[in-house]
Amino acid sequence: MEVVKVRTEEGTERYYVADKNGLPIEPILKFIRFKDNTSYARNTLRMYCQHLKLYFQYLEQIEVDFQKITIDDLALFVNYVNYRKYLNYMAAI
Repeated sequence: MEVVKVRTEEGTERYYVADKNGLPIEPILKFIRFKDNTSYARNTLRMYCQHLKLYFQYLEQIEVDFQKITIDDLALFVNYVNYRKYLNYMAAI
């Protein structure tokens, strides 16, 4: 998975999350389009893509469809993110 930046014909930057085949991940694309239509800043949309990419990678690892997650799955994701931050912090020391 990767965040892809594209430039429209009008010269505006847009972002989306692509799967391993380079295709947009539809639920993320729909969400980003919705946020873009409500005038969110480019950097905000880019960060949404970064965070949703991390979330969908996590769901892929635990083999759970995003439509079937539970509150426990969300709690485990928060722990996962905090653990990654901890590892990055420890690596910097």
